Parts: sequence; structure tokens; C-alpha cells
Amino acid sequence: MSIKVSYKETAQKIHSAPESFSDLTSQLAKTFESFKLPATWGLEYTTKDGQKLIISNQEAYNRFLAELPAFEKAPKIYIVEVNDDYCKIEKPEEVKMDELPKRDIAF
Repeated sequence: MSIKVSYKETAQKIHSAPESFSDLTSQLAKTFESFKLPATWGLEYTTKDGQKLIISNQEAYNRFLAELPAFEKAPKIYIVEVNDDYCKIEKPEEVKMDELPKRDIAF
């Protein structure tokens, strides 16, 4: 199935979705080269259920590819500028073993 990719006011149709995430991002960088993509950018799409999801790696791209048959027409992927909070994952606080609650262990 084809997909549409949009950046700002421009949309391009890709007639066959690339097999890998790296192939997709390479193709998009070439396709939108004249539009001066931001230094850091990401991909976002809306599922058939209306959820906005991010495609940031091969696993997420595989999920997107698996959803393609559910779309009635070519889904649209948006190229979005990535800022510091876009996919920020907080490092969990370090847990010290002596702060854990003590429990009796029976064998």
C-alpha cells in the first residue's frame, strides 16, 4: 500500500512503503532535501482509531506496517520537528538496597 508523507504544506506519495525504518528515513531525507528539514525530526501518524503515534525505530515502524491493511486509503505520516521533550524518557531514580522494606523469607 502507498503512504503519504507531509512536511509543512507539502505532501509526497510513496507508492510502496519501504521495508525498513532506515530505508524510510533515508528516502524521506532525499525526497524533502530541498525543503530544509529541521536538524532533528521525527515521524508521526494517526491510527485508524484516532491515536497519534510516533515512529522512532524499526519496532514502531513494523507496527505501522502491520496496521496498513486497516486503512481504507493511504495513511499520512507527518514529519515533525523534534524538541528535547518529544521522546524524553526519564531515568528512574536509583534504588538503594538498604532502603527497600525488609521482609521475612520462609523456605
